[in-house]
Amino acid sequence: MLFGREIEFTDEQLREHIDSITIAGNDTTALVTAYTLVLLGLHHNVQEEVYQEQLSIFGTSRRNATKEDVQDMHCLERVIKESMRLYCVVPIVARNIDRDLYLPHCGVTLPAGTSAVVGSFAVHRSKVEWGPNADDFDPDRFLPERSVGRHPAAFLPFSYGPRNCIGRNFGMIIAKSIISSIIRSYKMDAQDIGSLKMELLLFPIKGHQVRLTKR
Repeated sequence: MLFGREIEFTDEQLREHIDSITIAGNDTTALVTAYTLVLLGLHHNVQEEVYQEQLSIFGTSRRNATKEDVQDMHCLERVIKESMRLYCVVPIVARNIDRDLYLPHCGVTLPAGTSAVVGSFAVHRSKVEWGPNADDFDPDRFLPERSVGRHPAAFLPFSYGPRNCIGRNFGMIIAKSIISSIIRSYKMDAQDIGSLKMELLLFPIKGHQVRLTKR
Protein backbone atom coordinates (compact mmCIF):
# COMPACT_ATOMS: atom_id res chain seq x y z
CA MET A 1 0.00 0.00 0.00
CA LEU A 2 1.53 3.34 -1.06
CA PHE A 3 -0.30 6.66 -0.70
CA GLY A 4 -3.64 4.85 -0.48
CA ARG A 5 -3.03 2.71 -3.58
CA GLU A 6 -1.91 -0.88 -3.94
CA ILE A 7 1.26 -1.04 -6.01
CA GLU A 8 3.08 -4.16 -7.11
CA PHE A 9 6.88 -3.91 -7.28
CA THR A 10 9.13 -6.06 -9.41
CA ASP A 11 12.08 -7.77 -7.74
CA GLU A 12 14.38 -5.18 -9.34
CA GLN A 13 12.32 -2.27 -7.99
CA LEU A 14 12.28 -3.79 -4.51
CA ARG A 15 16.05 -4.26 -4.63
CA GLU A 16 16.54 -0.62 -5.68
CA HIS A 17 14.36 0.60 -2.79
CA ILE A 18 16.31 -1.54 -0.30
CA ASP A 19 19.59 -0.28 -1.77
CA SER A 20 18.38 3.31 -1.27
CA ILE A 21 17.61 2.66 2.38
CA THR A 22 20.64 0.61 3.38
CA ILE A 23 23.36 2.08 1.17
CA ALA A 24 22.38 5.67 0.31
CA GLY A 25 21.22 6.15 3.90
CA ASN A 26 24.60 5.30 5.45
CA ASP A 27 26.31 8.65 4.86
CA THR A 28 23.28 10.74 5.78
CA THR A 29 22.60 8.81 9.00
CA ALA A 30 26.30 8.97 9.95
CA LEU A 31 26.33 12.74 9.43
CA VAL A 32 23.13 13.24 11.43
CA THR A 33 24.61 11.17 14.27
CA ALA A 34 27.88 13.13 14.18
CA TYR A 35 26.23 16.56 14.23
CA THR A 36 23.97 15.44 17.08
CA LEU A 37 26.91 14.21 19.15
CA VAL A 38 28.74 17.52 18.64
CA LEU A 39 25.67 19.52 19.66
CA LEU A 40 25.28 17.38 22.78
CA GLY A 41 28.94 18.03 23.52
CA LEU A 42 28.30 21.77 23.23
CA HIS A 43 25.11 21.78 25.32
CA HIS A 44 25.79 19.82 28.48
CA ASN A 45 22.38 20.60 30.00
CA VAL A 46 20.63 18.95 27.05
CA GLN A 47 23.12 16.07 27.17
CA GLU A 48 22.18 15.48 30.80
CA GLU A 49 18.47 15.45 29.93
CA VAL A 50 19.09 12.83 27.25
CA TYR A 51 21.23 10.79 29.65
CA GLN A 52 18.56 10.87 32.33
CA GLU A 53 16.00 9.65 29.79
CA GLN A 54 18.34 6.77 28.93
CA LEU A 55 18.65 5.90 32.62
CA SER A 56 14.86 5.84 32.93
CA ILE A 57 14.70 3.33 30.07
CA PHE A 58 17.78 1.15 30.69
CA GLY A 59 18.86 1.81 34.25
CA THR A 60 22.55 0.89 34.42
CA SER A 61 22.18 -1.91 31.85
CA ARG A 62 24.35 -1.83 28.73
CA ARG A 63 21.97 -4.00 26.71
CA ASN A 64 21.10 -3.10 23.14
CA ALA A 65 18.04 -0.98 22.50
CA THR A 66 14.84 -2.73 21.45
CA LYS A 67 12.13 -1.33 19.19
CA GLU A 68 10.11 -0.43 22.29
CA ASP A 69 13.10 1.32 23.88
CA VAL A 70 13.64 3.45 20.78
CA GLN A 71 9.99 4.49 20.75
CA ASP A 72 10.38 5.78 24.33
CA MET A 73 13.32 8.07 23.48
CA HIS A 74 11.23 11.22 23.08
CA CYS A 75 13.85 13.65 24.37
CA LEU A 76 16.56 12.14 22.16
CA GLU A 77 14.24 12.31 19.15
CA ARG A 78 13.70 16.03 19.72
CA VAL A 79 17.47 16.53 19.94
CA ILE A 80 18.05 14.65 16.69
CA LYS A 81 15.33 16.63 14.93
CA GLU A 82 16.80 19.92 16.12
CA SER A 83 20.21 18.77 14.91
CA MET A 84 18.71 17.98 11.50
CA ARG A 85 17.03 21.38 11.47
CA LEU A 86 20.20 23.35 12.15
CA TYR A 87 22.52 21.12 10.12
CA CYS A 88 20.35 19.63 7.40
CA VAL A 89 22.67 17.05 5.85
CA VAL A 90 20.84 17.31 2.50
CA PRO A 91 20.95 21.12 2.28
CA ILE A 92 19.23 21.48 -1.10
CA VAL A 93 16.71 19.47 -3.11
CA ALA A 94 15.67 19.99 -6.74
CA ARG A 95 12.26 19.36 -8.26
CA ASN A 96 10.71 19.62 -11.72
CA ILE A 97 7.50 21.67 -11.80
CA ASP A 98 4.77 19.84 -13.71
CA ARG A 99 2.11 22.58 -13.42
CA ASP A 100 2.05 26.33 -12.82
CA LEU A 101 2.80 26.94 -9.16
CA TYR A 102 1.78 30.21 -7.50
CA LEU A 103 3.80 31.33 -4.48
CA PRO A 104 1.49 33.63 -2.49
CA HIS A 105 4.17 34.96 -0.11
CA CYS A 106 6.12 36.59 -2.93
CA GLY A 107 3.41 36.90 -5.60
CA VAL A 108 5.34 34.87 -8.16
CA THR A 109 4.15 32.04 -10.41
CA LEU A 110 6.66 29.33 -11.34
CA PRO A 111 5.66 28.02 -14.78
CA ALA A 112 5.27 24.36 -15.60
CA GLY A 113 8.32 22.80 -17.20
CA THR A 114 10.86 24.67 -15.10
CA SER A 115 13.04 23.36 -12.29
CA ALA A 116 13.18 24.65 -8.74
CA VAL A 117 15.84 24.28 -6.08
CA VAL A 118 14.66 24.32 -2.47
CA GLY A 119 17.28 25.40 0.05
CA SER A 120 16.40 23.24 3.06
CA PHE A 121 19.28 24.73 5.06
CA ALA A 122 17.79 28.23 4.63
CA VAL A 123 14.21 27.10 5.24
CA HIS A 124 15.25 25.50 8.53
CA ARG A 125 16.71 28.80 9.75
CA SER A 126 13.86 31.00 8.56
CA LYS A 127 12.83 33.45 11.27
CA VAL A 128 9.35 33.52 9.75
CA GLU A 129 8.81 29.83 10.50
CA TRP A 130 11.12 29.33 13.51
CA GLY A 131 11.08 32.69 15.27
CA PRO A 132 13.77 35.29 16.03
CA ASN A 133 16.05 32.70 17.65
CA ALA A 134 15.99 30.38 14.65
CA ASP A 135 19.78 29.92 14.74
CA ASP A 136 19.76 28.73 18.36
CA PHE A 137 19.83 25.08 19.43
CA ASP A 138 16.50 24.38 21.17
CA PRO A 139 15.20 20.78 20.97
CA ASP A 140 11.98 21.80 22.73
CA ARG A 141 10.89 23.41 19.47
CA PHE A 142 9.67 19.90 18.65
CA LEU A 143 7.49 19.48 21.73
CA PRO A 144 3.93 18.74 20.53
CA GLU A 145 2.52 21.95 21.99
CA ARG A 146 5.14 24.07 20.20
CA SER A 147 4.65 22.28 16.89
CA VAL A 148 0.95 23.12 16.57
CA GLY A 149 0.26 25.18 13.44
CA ARG A 150 3.77 24.80 12.03
CA HIS A 151 3.73 24.29 8.28
CA PRO A 152 4.75 20.68 7.49
CA ALA A 153 7.18 21.91 4.83
CA ALA A 154 9.05 24.09 7.35
CA PHE A 155 11.06 20.99 8.33
CA LEU A 156 12.58 19.19 5.35
CA PRO A 157 15.38 16.85 6.45
CA PHE A 158 13.72 14.02 4.51
CA SER A 159 12.26 16.25 1.79
CA TYR A 160 8.46 16.48 1.57
CA GLY A 161 5.51 15.02 -0.28
CA PRO A 162 5.43 11.88 -2.47
CA ARG A 163 9.20 12.10 -3.15
CA ASN A 164 10.26 12.20 0.48
CA CYS A 165 12.89 9.84 1.85
CA ILE A 166 11.70 6.23 2.10
CA GLY A 167 14.34 5.55 4.76
CA ARG A 168 13.34 8.32 7.18
CA ASN A 169 12.04 5.98 9.90
CA PHE A 170 14.94 3.57 9.46
CA GLY A 171 17.43 6.41 9.73
CA MET A 172 15.88 7.74 12.93
CA ILE A 173 15.95 4.28 14.54
CA ILE A 174 19.63 3.82 13.66
CA ALA A 175 20.62 7.29 14.89
CA LYS A 176 18.75 6.80 18.17
CA SER A 177 20.31 3.39 18.73
CA ILE A 178 23.88 4.61 18.10
CA ILE A 179 23.57 7.77 20.22
CA SER A 180 21.84 5.84 23.02
CA SER A 181 24.72 3.37 23.17
CA ILE A 182 27.34 6.14 23.23
CA ILE A 183 25.70 8.46 25.75
CA ARG A 184 25.07 5.65 28.23
CA SER A 185 28.81 4.97 28.36
CA TYR A 186 30.44 8.34 27.73
CA LYS A 187 30.19 12.04 28.48
CA MET A 188 30.83 14.29 25.48
CA ASP A 189 32.54 17.62 25.17
CA ALA A 190 32.98 19.69 22.02
CA GLN A 191 34.33 23.12 21.09
CA ASP A 192 32.26 24.07 18.03
CA ILE A 193 30.83 22.72 14.80
CA GLY A 194 33.51 24.43 12.70
CA SER A 195 33.35 25.47 9.05
CA LEU A 196 31.07 23.61 6.68
CA LYS A 197 31.04 22.87 2.98
CA MET A 198 27.94 22.24 0.93
CA GLU A 199 28.27 19.52 -1.68
CA LEU A 200 25.59 16.93 -2.30
CA LEU A 201 25.62 16.62 1.50
CA LEU A 202 26.63 19.05 4.24
CA PHE A 203 30.13 18.19 5.46
CA PRO A 204 32.40 19.67 8.14
CA ILE A 205 35.58 20.92 6.45
CA LYS A 206 37.94 19.75 9.21
CA GLY A 207 35.85 16.95 10.64
CA HIS A 208 34.25 16.88 14.09
CA GLN A 209 36.22 17.26 17.29
CA VAL A 210 34.50 15.53 20.23
CA ARG A 211 36.15 14.42 23.49
CA LEU A 212 34.66 11.31 25.11
CA THR A 213 35.06 10.62 28.82
CA LYS A 214 34.08 7.29 30.33
CA ARG A 215 31.12 7.59 32.71
